[in-house]
Order: sequence, then C-alpha cells, then structure tokens
Amino acid sequence: MSEPSPSTAAPASSAALGRINLWAKPLCASGPSSVLSGLDNGVNMKQKRGMKAYMGMLLAVLLLVLLLPMPVFAKEGEGKLIITLEHDTDAPMKGAEITVYQIASGVPAGDGYRYTLTDGFLNSGFSLGAKDYAPWVDPLLVYVEQNALKGQITHTDGFGIASVDGLTPGVYLVAQTNRTQGHFAFTPAIVTLPYMDGETAHFTVTLDPKMERLSTEPPPYVAFGVRKVWKPAVPKDAAPITVHLLQDTKIYDIVSLTEENNWQYSWAQLPYGYRYRVVEDVPAGFAAAYQYGSDAAVITNTDLTPPPKEDELLQTGYDYTLTVILAAAGAVLMLLCILLLRRKKALYVMLFAAVLCLGAAGGTLVMQQMEGEQAREAARHVLSVMDEAKTEESVFTDDSLPMDVRSMAVKNIDGRSYIGVLSAPGIDLTVPVLQNSSMSELNTAPGRQFGSLFTDDMVIAGHNYDAHFGHLRKLKRGDALYFTDVSGVEYGYTVADVLEIAPNAVSAVKESGYPLVLYTCTPSGRGRVAVYCDRL
Repeated sequence: MSEPSPSTAAPASSAALGRINLWAKPLCASGPSSVLSGLDNGVNMKQKRGMKAYMGMLLAVLLLVLLLPMPVFAKEGEGKLIITLEHDTDAPMKGAEITVYQIASGVPAGDGYRYTLTDGFLNSGFSLGAKDYAPWVDPLLVYVEQNALKGQITHTDGFGIASVDGLTPGVYLVAQTNRTQGHFAFTPAIVTLPYMDGETAHFTVTLDPKMERLSTEPPPYVAFGVRKVWKPAVPKDAAPITVHLLQDTKIYDIVSLTEENNWQYSWAQLPYGYRYRVVEDVPAGFAAAYQYGSDAAVITNTDLTPPPKEDELLQTGYDYTLTVILAAAGAVLMLLCILLLRRKKALYVMLFAAVLCLGAAGGTLVMQQMEGEQAREAARHVLSVMDEAKTEESVFTDDSLPMDVRSMAVKNIDGRSYIGVLSAPGIDLTVPVLQNSSMSELNTAPGRQFGSLFTDDMVIAGHNYDAHFGHLRKLKRGDALYFTDVSGVEYGYTVADVLEIAPNAVSAVKESGYPLVLYTCTPSGRGRVAVYCDRL
C-alpha cells in the first residue's frame, strides 16, 4: 500500500486591494469672468487628465490582483478518498468493507491548515506533530475498539473501488474491517487531506494497497509470540505490562508480561488468515518501539528519564582573569598616552580607552567587595538569631544517604535551613552552614554539598569571600576546627592537609575518606582549595 506522507500545511498566498481616494484641490478664482472661464476650462482639462491617470492606476492594480495566485482551501465536503483493491492478477475485489475514522479536523490558518484532534480522539495520545504516522496505526485501532468509536463505512464495488465523499480537511485512519475471499485484509493507514505533492494540494486522495493472497493450503492454526526488552535495563520496580493482541482491526486477546514469565508470551493456536499485531499499554516514562518477524514481535521500552546530572564542584569565587586583563590594558594605554603627549588626537583616544579599562577593572573589584560585605552582614544576622530560632527535624535531599542517617535537625531562618555553625579559630572564622549548597545560596553562607555529619563524609562548600572561606588556604596542619549542630552538640576536627585541586575533581572531595572536607575557589577562580579534616 502506498501511504502518503502526513502533511499539516497547504501553500497559499493572498492579496488585498486598498481603496484609492480621488480628490481635486479647489481653485480660488479672482479677476474678470473671461479669465475665470479660461481658467475653468484649463482646470477641467487637468482634472480629466488626472482622472484618466488614476483610472489607469486602478485598472493596473486590479489586473495585478487577478494575476496573483489565490489561496486554495478545501470547501466543506470537497475532500474525497478513493480506495482501489485488486488481486495480484489485476482482478477487482468486490465487497471489501472500508471504515474511515476522522482523527483530526483542519481549518485554514495562514498559508496552510491547522489540525486539531476531534472529540473522539482527544485522549488517544496521538501526536499531530509526528514525522511518521505509521507507528500510530495499531495503537489507534486499539483505542477505537476500547472507546467504541464509529467511522464512515463504504464497500468496494464490482470494479474493486470504494470512495468516501464529502470529507473535510483533516487526518483520517483508513482500515479494512472485514475479510475478502482468499486474501488478507490490507494494512491500515493514516492519511491527511489535503495531500501535498510539492506545492500542490490534492483534495482527492487515492489508495492502492497491496493485497496478499491466503495460502491455497492453509494451516489450521498459526503461532505468534511477543517479547519485551527494557533499555537500558529492567527497572527495579517494574510493574506488569498489559499487551493487546490485534487480529486485523479487532482486539483478539489481552495478556500480561511480567518478570515471572520473563516478559514474554506465546499464542500457539491462532486462526489463520489474519494480520496479528501487538500493542502495549506503554509504562510512564518510557517510549515503545515495535519490531516484527514472521511469527513474533519484540517490544522495546526505552527509559526517557534524563540521565542524572553528574556531580560537580561549585563555582565558589570570581574568575579575576578579566579584571586583570582590563587593568593591564588600562596600564598599557596610560603608558602610550605618555609616549603620545605631542599627538593630541591620539592622546585623547588612548586616554579615554585607558580610563574605560581601568574604570571597568576598578568597578568589578568594588562590586566584589560590596558583595563580600553583604555576605559578612548576612552571616552575622543568621548567627545573631540562630539561638532563638526553633529547631526542627528535616530530611537531607541527598537520596544516596541511608534513611537512618539522613534525618538531621535544622533551624529555618529567613526561608533557609541551617544545620549548624562552623568555626576555625586559626583564621578567625565563624559562619553558619546551610543544609544544602547552591550557587545562589552561597552568597549567604557556606553549605553542605555531599555526605553527612553522621556518616563522617560531609563536604562543605563556601564562597571565597573574606567573611566566608576566603582564608582557608592559610590553615595549617594541626589547626583545630569545630562544627556545632543546631542542637548544641560540638564536633571537633583537626586539619590533616590543605591542597589545591582541579575545578572538576569531584572525587577528591566526595570520596576522600576524611570525615570533613571544606573547599572554595582559589583567588583566580580557576582552581579549588580543599581542606581535609580528621576527627579530634
């Protein structure tokens, strides 16, 4: 069967004719009547010539409009579908029942058509934007039977021709709903009206499907099987999957594929002479693809869940590279200004550029200092109200932690959850610690990124503001650190090592083996300073 490719638009063009306002400027006359008469005659001649010119322009516009291609849209009842069935010996097949279901209706929109699902197919899941409608045929046949939908029925005549007239623009499912003597039913198809052939819209669509003969010595029964494949693997909580066996256009059987039957099923005695296909109830979060052999089908379910985002170390500081470049450029330009004192035009240009560069560099530094001061004040505010804040039970969002260690007391302050206070006397540091860290939250306080206090693998990230983790690199081996949770329990640590690591060295902090790791950006913003701590 030749299946026309689905189309959702028909080319068209339009033209609009604007109204021309003809008018003549009145003539103010003075002087003798003879002069006026002469002037009147002259004016009348000019007006006549002007009128002729305007009429010529109007005719030209009308001619142009007539020559432009006009939109071609199907009128109500203009579409027609013709199905021709013939034996492989070119003998026409009489009496085949053809049923046509309208899946979607089309209305003119812009230079084509806009299609919307009909009421009967609103819950079918059919995608009008699909590049290929063929995979939707079998699921729609199941949907039609489950919802007892009715279509337009016609039969092939003595010439093997069936036609359905009066079709409006839309998308249609065409199926043979009975059997003809000695032949399999033709494969159903989805067609679109109008059918596009280049830039030409055809509102009469002809189908000439291939008819396959039945065996002259048919077997009493045939076998058919189905097997399910999960990609990338069988889900741990995979539920039984319902599979419908289609016999031509009707549901013949419904089975369940489970882990117990190894996600497969076989039918040993199916009546011969029918087209057998399978349709599953697709599990949520998966896509289904069907592959067919001579007596079996394979359903492949592919997990659509996006892969988990890989862990990464947060950007906990500024990259000062641009600031340094701007400052260096400004210094070079100032030097050139000194060398070009006698060339005033060049001097002014260089001086202006130097001021811009130095100003941008200085502005960046000032902005960073202001953000640092805001962070200092935010930390002071949290510390000042933490004692009065109510202690609550919460659960870490890190699902990799066991349930018995995820619960941890928190205090909610200004809409943020804090798990305690970190102090490092050696660098005069005392800061609150957030339950979870993110780029936006780090402007307020350092935060836990990985691990837990209870599993001795907690990683805390902090911005390199002076008020936060800006002085971590000054810590030395043996320096003491303390973490006090919101219940008032203090945990003591000692610095085991201070290292500079790569910005993507996640395992260096997450799988370090130390009970506490702190990290922040290097002054350049391109590396990370990591402090590894043992228990006291």
